[in-house]
Amino acid sequence: MVNAMRGARAILAALALAACSSDVPLAPRDLDEAAKRFDPPPPGLAALYVVREGTFVSAPVTLLVDRRRVGLLGYDTYSRLELPPGGHAVRVQDLDSGQQLAVTNVQLAVGDIRFVSVGTAALDSPLTNTITEMNARELPGTQGRTAVAGKRLVARGR
Repeated sequence: MVNAMRGARAILAALALAACSSDVPLAPRDLDEAAKRFDPPPPGLAALYVVREGTFVSAPVTLLVDRRRVGLLGYDTYSRLELPPGGHAVRVQDLDSGQQLAVTNVQLAVGDIRFVSVGTAALDSPLTNTITEMNARELPGTQGRTAVAGKRLVARGR
């Protein structure tokens, strides 16, 4: 019985590790470190950080801003976007089906540094690599900076 339990735990651990290794390309470490300085955006723009939060079995998702694909987000990743002021719809979609999983609207002013968290609302399936439901919400500055600090920057435009 004990050996069977150990075997089952080993299989679950292997599945979890396989599920968290995704095809989401990461930016070089120097770009990640620069983004984590939270420097002001270029003149006339705002900075928006979109942080992927969830469990270690989180499947990659497509990130869109105003219906324009800007990249992918995987487990423990984030993206820094420099956007014009105004209202922006931040969406995540299932990578394979294109099904919308979550959306939130953010109002940006020139010079703003804002944060949005996208996370799993219903458990991902490590066997099918699909997501059933997510949520997206704006985070307060301090909480957003903390969330970014523990993640890795994704490569642009993937």
